[in-house]
Amino acid sequence: MPPRSTVADRVLLQHVDRATFLWEHRERAVNSLSATLAELAELDDALLANIEGIALAIRQGASLDGLLRAEENPCDRFVVVAAYLLAGDGASDNTHDRTIATGAIVGAVHAHAWSSACAWIGNPTARHAIEQRWAIGDPTSRAMALRAAHGVGAAPRRMLTDALASDDPTLLLSALDIVQRTAAAETTSRIRTLLTHSDAMVPRAAARAMVMLGESLTVREVLLHGAVDAELTADVCLLMQALPLKAAELALAQLWKAEHTLLIAVVASGALGDPRFIPLLIDAAADERVASAAIDAIIRITGNVGDALDASEPTAARTTDSDALRASWLATADRFEIGNRFLHGQAVTRANLCSLLLTAPQSVRRDAAVELALLVRGRGTLQVTAPAWRQRTLVHQWSKFDGETPQRAIV
Repeated sequence: MPPRSTVADRVLLQHVDRATFLWEHRERAVNSLSATLAELAELDDALLANIEGIALAIRQGASLDGLLRAEENPCDRFVVVAAYLLAGDGASDNTHDRTIATGAIVGAVHAHAWSSACAWIGNPTARHAIEQRWAIGDPTSRAMALRAAHGVGAAPRRMLTDALASDDPTLLLSALDIVQRTAAAETTSRIRTLLTHSDAMVPRAAARAMVMLGESLTVREVLLHGAVDAELTADVCLLMQALPLKAAELALAQLWKAEHTLLIAVVASGALGDPRFIPLLIDAAADERVASAAIDAIIRITGNVGDALDASEPTAARTTDSDALRASWLATADRFEIGNRFLHGQAVTRANLCSLLLTAPQSVRRDAAVELALLVRGRGTLQVTAPAWRQRTLVHQWSKFDGETPQRAIV
């Protein structure tokens, strides 16, 4: 019979390997199109069970030093940090172990893994690790601490204020992303000054944050912040979602008129969700330059295109039968009232958005999270990558929110 320590090491290694595999699988799932919250919950339960097993071994004096290599991947790092954080004050006194838990030797390649582990565990040990990371003081460390603090619940206002006062693009981009997700209204005056920052990425991020805060921006102002690309298209789409319907329709009408903004017009029409643009989208589906985007826009509004789509073709190359697409739309058009907004076949209401967040696949849930944040101002944006139990808790809170729902941003 092998020595007990050898058996224990093998069991510990199995927990580490299994947890690493589950986290890697989860990372793919949250960034996929089709994973559901129920599937994430199953992964989360299995992952946490393995991390708890590792944390128990650490409390009993085990060390993971011998199980790790200098070139370990970010998934290994997540598991190690999460286990030491969960072990808390009962962890061993090994200096390397403590260093891992506080993130003091985590390089940039492992920043996401460390921040995710802190956010996932969220206990006093994790919060202390975040404070230690922030105290290191360099922009990268502070950006990591800020993301982790947001993941735990809410980034302390002092952290957010200090980060926005920085001139470092890395720290500013992290801070602006969190403002966009949390709707921290007291930061508005500083964010407006960042619209003219010298780093090209910062004004774009500042514009997105302004939109989420309900501040007035026009399509022209958003278009000033970069060349026409996927990111700029997404920025215009966000603005369409935030604007009152009439203002958004007027802005979209101008985008449809210009050849160089045709792709933006197609994608933004889907983001707006008003079925009045579906005839234009059906025509655009016959244009190979924007056909795929037009199909996606129609699906975003209605939830499907019937039998008009050749699903066997790759997304970028797929084609559709325009007559079949028009017939499919006419068969269901009476369900979609012109002048209202729809997301994947559902009217954009708080109840419908909460339902989508609980039952729809990730691709739809990402859209629903932004729509809900814009509909119920001041509550922030649900992180569809967060632990499933935390997502469910927040969705149920939002579904019962009885405060006044403000109007969308007015220009």
